[in-house]
Formats: sequence, structure tokens, C-alpha cells
Amino acid sequence: MNVLDLIQHNSSQLEMFAEPLRVIGIDLGTTNSTVAEITFDPAKDDVSDIRCIAVEQQTTGRSWWSPLVPSVVALHNGKEFVGEGARRLRAQGQSLGLTEKMNLFTAVKNDMGLKRTYNMAPLGYQSAAQVSGGILSFLLQAALKDKPQHPDQVVVTVPASFQTAQRDDTMSAAQEAGLLQYSAELLDEPVAAFIGYLALHPDEELVGSDETRHLLVFDFGGGTCDVALFRIARDYDGRLSTAVLAVSRYHRLGGGDIDQAILYEHLLPMFLKQNGKDRTSFDYTTKKGCIEPAFIGVAEELKIALCEKYQQQTAANTVDEDLQHTCMGEFPCKLPDGTLHLTNPSLSLQQFEALLDPFLDPDLLFIKENEYRQSLSVFAPIRDALSKCNLQEHDIDFCLLAGGSSLIPQVEQALDNFFPVARILTFDSGDDAQTAIARGAALNALSLALTDQPVIQPVCQETIALLTSQGPVALIPRGEELGTDGYCKTVLLSLPEDSDDEPVTVRVEVVAQEESGQRVLLAEHWDLDAPVRAGETVRLECSYDRNQLLNLHLIRKGETTGEVQYRKEHPLTHIINPQQTKVRIEETEERLRTHLLQPEARKRTIIGLAEDCAELRQYEKAISCLSGLMRERNEQDAGMLNKMAIYYGHMNDTDREEKLYCQASAADPTWSAPWFNLALLMKNQRRYKEALDAIDMGIRLDEDDGSAYILKAQILEKTGDTEAHSEALETGWENFGPLDMLEDWELFWYQRAAEMRKDPEAAAEARQERQSRQVAETSQPDEHYGVLPDLLAAL
Repeated sequence: MNVLDLIQHNSSQLEMFAEPLRVIGIDLGTTNSTVAEITFDPAKDDVSDIRCIAVEQQTTGRSWWSPLVPSVVALHNGKEFVGEGARRLRAQGQSLGLTEKMNLFTAVKNDMGLKRTYNMAPLGYQSAAQVSGGILSFLLQAALKDKPQHPDQVVVTVPASFQTAQRDDTMSAAQEAGLLQYSAELLDEPVAAFIGYLALHPDEELVGSDETRHLLVFDFGGGTCDVALFRIARDYDGRLSTAVLAVSRYHRLGGGDIDQAILYEHLLPMFLKQNGKDRTSFDYTTKKGCIEPAFIGVAEELKIALCEKYQQQTAANTVDEDLQHTCMGEFPCKLPDGTLHLTNPSLSLQQFEALLDPFLDPDLLFIKENEYRQSLSVFAPIRDALSKCNLQEHDIDFCLLAGGSSLIPQVEQALDNFFPVARILTFDSGDDAQTAIARGAALNALSLALTDQPVIQPVCQETIALLTSQGPVALIPRGEELGTDGYCKTVLLSLPEDSDDEPVTVRVEVVAQEESGQRVLLAEHWDLDAPVRAGETVRLECSYDRNQLLNLHLIRKGETTGEVQYRKEHPLTHIINPQQTKVRIEETEERLRTHLLQPEARKRTIIGLAEDCAELRQYEKAISCLSGLMRERNEQDAGMLNKMAIYYGHMNDTDREEKLYCQASAADPTWSAPWFNLALLMKNQRRYKEALDAIDMGIRLDEDDGSAYILKAQILEKTGDTEAHSEALETGWENFGPLDMLEDWELFWYQRAAEMRKDPEAAAEARQERQSRQVAETSQPDEHYGVLPDLLAAL
């Protein structure tokens, strides 16, 4: 099969082109960037190979040629270095006077859309968009130097989690590079990786006609770990479509973190020992500014070489338990008071796998970090994406591995073990894995140039509906193709109330009609100025494009523009992007450093900071925030102690967890929550008698807590006291209020109670309520506030 068969075209479309076409795809990566090209001769109805261009990259010595261009820019001795030359200069950063975001720029992609400026940098380098524009321009000029024919279409890839501001910054970078003259468009990286895989395996049919499958794309690069979950389908005409269900982007989880683990946990002790030093011999600045730049490349080389050896031995089924790799030679490190060397550094397979363990643990998903490095399991973004869609590991049919760090054999093995049903899709070589996104982008560019349609058609994953007084009316049907101009619909509505003086408040509720029920996408109150007449017609115009941007305009009779308008990005896609929380943490820390806050405001701010840290599984930092706050206030706060105990529990430090629950109960003897949590901990440890004593204390403090009785029933069941178990179960059941009035944690225990009572109908209702809450992105409006419009017609 020709790769052209992936593009839906007909002969009449090809007749429009008399001259050969050239298209370009660019993977603008966090760590590396790549440019790929395709030339198409319509007279031959065939395409040349998708070719990744070897780019010449200037260094302080000889030029370096490679399709992989490090996404690094350095300004040194009056010259600009992009790619390999800049990467090498970074290793000597401190000695050369290179400072991040002043004359050295790395991983700027993570700053896209943040309105962050680099105020110490010269003009042209003062934002992520400007620096990225320089990298794109460098790649474009390399492509034109390779072949002077200007491209007819360019596609630049972005993470699927990128919101409008980040996409706008990427388009600004494309404009800086002069790409807009070539009809530049954006494409989500996971889709590009999938297209790249299909192009290399054209005869492989993953989805049959009229079939639907779940595909998880795991893009593990040097600086990021992106997970995207798709529903893929193929219609009777053979056209592939995708619906993005969830994306989870962790921009501080990548191969670079593994390199730092090798450096700080293995090479640094080796370096200190070889030079007769101890861990206190160098301060933080020396380690980060001198030792890390000098040896991080050695760590990466050891990792890559050891993985290649292990891969070869695994393929031959002859793995040597004593396998190791040594980088022969002396590697200098220039220090403030002289130069020391690391001699013949080596790394064994056992040492490497021990360092990999925290990154591949499917259960311990919290961040472990210190001032030098951090580690986090790759299963954190995977579990986040699955949970947001209410899917389990066995629901995944295919798992596609992309990115350079996915080439680590142990990563593939861990994912294969994690997904019991899924077929693991891999590329045939390391080069293919690292250039797949650029290749997929180039093929998508060709499809756009020939047919004005992408290779894989994005569709609306669920029906988006508007609630009216007569019930829901579909705005965008499930499965609707989102073409170049998107999908548009107009609904005629009428207002049910009169008002001469006061505005009429209209309840605007837009929902996704999912299998688990209705999920609220928009819940707002729009005020229409008086006078308003009952029966007055208003027009709601709705559009939804392939960038997943939902626009609503409410227009009154006689008006030509939206009197009220609303815009929502990715309304149906669950986006887990810890970057937003990280930015909030940075802003909070800056506010705490630079602003004098009143004591109570400072307390609220620090507690919020701890909660943000806990959201990112930075439990040690969260605990440090709370314990520091209590020392500062010289008080024992029960709420903070209880939070700290929970965080210790997430870290599997049950001794401290138990101790802090006891301290919390002592700090506030009237509060039942610490006793409940302590009882749950003891039950899980099979300390049933102590657990029973603890939950009885909690019940004495709050006799109406239904959840406490359910926990007591579980404990009594373990002790074999069936009569007391049944009594506690029924008491707890009677104490629960209506489902919609229960807090999330109470709803959990309500569901457990229903299951224990063997009441499948109640359990199903609780499960549905939990699912609808879990995926809801906005809260329900007060149903007694405002009026729903009446439906007249859907056009």
C-alpha cells in the first residue's frame, strides 16, 4: 500500500495540480525539533518517501548534521547558536557566562501561552513565542537550503493539551518564522504520531469498517510525558476519525529526569569518591552550575548505550545479569577553584533498573523531589487520563509508544504489563520513534494541500445539547465531522417572561450527553436587558471547530452581533495539565515572598499552596508548607494536622499518618474526622479492635454521620459480629441524605453501603452520580434562579 492511500482523494482533486508539490511537517519539541518533507508529483500519482531533513547545526568547532535539532538557543560571542551548538555551550554555561532566559533558552515550549516575558533577554528573544519563532525559522531555512522549492503547505505540531493561548503563541512563532505564507496549520502531536505510525505500517489495519477502538498514545520525550486517549473509528468508506477523550501532559517528567537520577544518585558519588571529596564538599550552586552541566551528557550516554546493549541481548534472549557500560576516558569539570575529572564512569543494568523503579511504579504516583531533581511515575499521567474518562486498563485496545524515552526497554515492558489487553505499538527503530511526529505532520500537510482535509478527521465525541424548557436539543451531534470551518448550527428560542424594568435572567445550560448521563459543560446566567416580552424570539448561534473551540452567540431580534457570547476550549476533552497548577504555585510563592499578608490571609494562602502541591503529588512539600505555617503561628491546627496525615498516607508512611491523626484529634476534641481516618487506617492494617474503638469515638462526636456507621459495619464484618454489623449498616443507611446533597466522600460511602446491602439499583445511582461529578467541569446552577428558554426551532 502507498502512503498516499492514507489520504482520501480522487482523480479530479489531483487534476487541479499541474506542478509537483512540496509540503513540510515540523515537530516543535520541548527537547528536540525535527523537520520532514514530502514531494508529490501529480503526474505519477505517487509520493516520494517522507524524509526527515538532516540539518546543519553550527558549533564552536565543526558543523553537526542531524535530523534531530535540540530545542536550545544560545547567544555567545556575538553569534546565535541553535541546536547542537547551543546544547554543547549549555554544558559550559556558568564558565561562559550563559544564563537561562537571558542568553540561553531551553524548554521554552513550556512557557507558551503563559504571557511570561524574558526581560533580561535582548530584543527578539523576550518571549517563548519569539524564541520558538527563531527555532522554526532555523528549521525552515534548513529545508530551503536542502531544496530551494518553497513549500505549498506547512504543519506544526503542538501538544493535544495546548489551549487557545498556547496555540495562539505557537501560531505567533510560526508568523515570526514566516510560515504563515505557506498556509501553516497546527496538528496535535499524538495524532501526528499515530499518522506517522500508519505511514510506516500502511498494510496494518488496526480498525475495521464501522468499528470503534480505544487508542492511548504515550509520548515520552526528553522533557515531557504526554498521554492522549482517543476513540478511533473507521467508517464504511474507510475514513479514519478520532475523538479526543482525555489528554494528560506532565512537562516535568521526561528522559532528562532519568538522566538527573543517574547523575545525582550514581555519577556524583562516584565523582566525589574518585576525587577524595564528600557530599558536603560542594554547595548547591556548584553542583547545579558546574557539576550537572559537565556530567549530564555522560549520564545520558550511559543510559542510551546500556539500553541499546540490553535491547540487543533481550532480542537474542541472552540477557547478562552483570551487563554494564563504561564511558572510557576522563571527563573534566571546571570548578571555581580548579578542574577535577570523572574517570571511566560506568553504569550496570542492576543500578540502572534501581534508578528506574520510581519512574515505572504503577502504584506510588506521588512526586519525590529535592532541590536537585525530581522523580514521578509515568503511570501518573496514564492513570489521570483513564480516571477522567471512567476507563480501566483493560478498556485500552492499543498503546502507541512515541518519543525518545519510550525506547528504554523497561518502559515498554512496564506498559505491556500494565495494559492486559492492549497491543503495544512501537516503531521499528529509534530514529523512527523520534521522528514519527514530524513525519505524521508532513503527511497531514500533504492531505491538506491535496484535499483540504486532514488525514484523520476529528469528530465530536459526544452530543453537545442545550437544555430548554421542553428538554435538551442537540447542538452538535456525536460523530459530526469537524471540518475546516467547523460545525455550525442555529437554534431559535423564545423568552418565557415579560419585564418592563428589570433584566430577564436566562439560564443557559449546555451538556454533553454521555453514556453515564449528562455532563454539564456550561452553566451560566445571561441577563437580557429590559424591556423583554414573553414570546420574544432570540437566536442562539453555535459553532464548534476542529481545534475544539465552542462558540455560542445569543442574538435578540434586530441585533446583528452577539448580545451575549461565550467561548469554551476543549469542552468535551478532559485535560490534565499540571503546568497550570505549577504556575499557580510559582505565583503563590512569589506573592508570599513579596507581599505582606494579614495573618489569616497568609494562612489561607499557604494552605492553598499546600493543596496545590498535593494535587501534583508533591506531598513532602505540602507537608513542609503546613508544618512551617503551624510553627509560624505557634499553634496546633487540627485541620492542617489531618491534611498532613492524609499526605503521609499517600506516601505510605503509616507511622506518621497515625501519629498525626492522633494529634489532630487532640487539637480539636470535638471533631470526628481524625477518628474516622484513624479507624480506616487501622482497619486497612487489620487492627480491627483498635479500629472499632476509634470509629466509636468518631460516632460519639457525630452521631448523624452515616459514613462512620458504614465503616464500623465493615470493621464488624471482619470481626465476625454479624448482628452488630447489620445494625451498623442499617443505621448508617438511614442517616444518609438525598444523593445530590451528599458530599463526594459521603457519596463514596453511600455506594459502599448500597453494595453491602446488595441493593444494585441504589449502587448504580450512586455510581452514576459519582461519575457525573467526576467529569463535570462546571457546577450546576441553582435551578430556582433564572428561566430556561423555550425552543421554537433548530435550523
